[in-house]
Amino acid sequence: MIIAGAWFDTSFPNVYNYYLNKGKKPSPISLVGREDIINEYFGKSPERKNYVKVAQGIRELRNFLIHSIQIGGHINADGVKLISKRETFKNYKDWEQISSLEEITIRRDFTSKDEQMRKDFLEIKQALNVFWKKPIQDFE
Repeated sequence: MIIAGAWFDTSFPNVYNYYLNKGKKPSPISLVGREDIINEYFGKSPERKNYVKVAQGIRELRNFLIHSIQIGGHINADGVKLISKRETFKNYKDWEQISSLEEITIRRDFTSKDEQMRKDFLEIKQALNVFWKKPIQDFE
């Protein structure tokens, strides 16, 4: 709002006068981007930093699994495909390394896709709930 207000105070009279003098549409207005509005409103709040950290971690794991599909998993004795946990996936960069892991390491560093998705969903939900407290309170 501060950026929009400053633009209105400094530029709008000139644009409006040009429109009145020339009889044409005013020059295009460059709108403030979403990031600028969010940065102005939230600043560097710890809630926003936590949300960004959680969301970025989920994106990184997703990209790893999508683009390194031959590396990303392990099939356990029950035939369930396990993926490396978000906290540990950066430790496993090649298939040979994963295939030679001991069972205890697999249980510690790998989980089912459903369980990882459930954990990520709950974590992002919690981060968003904390993150959006301020705007919800401001609009009430």
